[in-house]
Amino acid sequence: MERGLAIPSRAALADNPYFDEATAEAQANRIIFEGASDGFVYPFKFRQYGGDWMRPIDDALSAVMNGELSAEEALREAQERLDRLTGR
Repeated sequence: MERGLAIPSRAALADNPYFDEATAEAQANRIIFEGASDGFVYPFKFRQYGGDWMRPIDDALSAVMNGELSAEEALREAQERLDRLTGR
């Protein structure tokens, strides 16, 4: 899991020492893992914007990975779309 090479089973993951680390990242991942194991997983909703706030970010990442835009262009476009969404 730490190296991103494979997805372990839930049973193997439950005892992973990574979750015992004191880093903020490890603790956040532990909380997410435990929540998913309990079956109470809800998508993040950013106030009145719901899931719409992620679309400009997802589109920007796709455009960069597909070679359609540079990272700078994609970030600029995503920021413009987020500004329009939030009324800034």
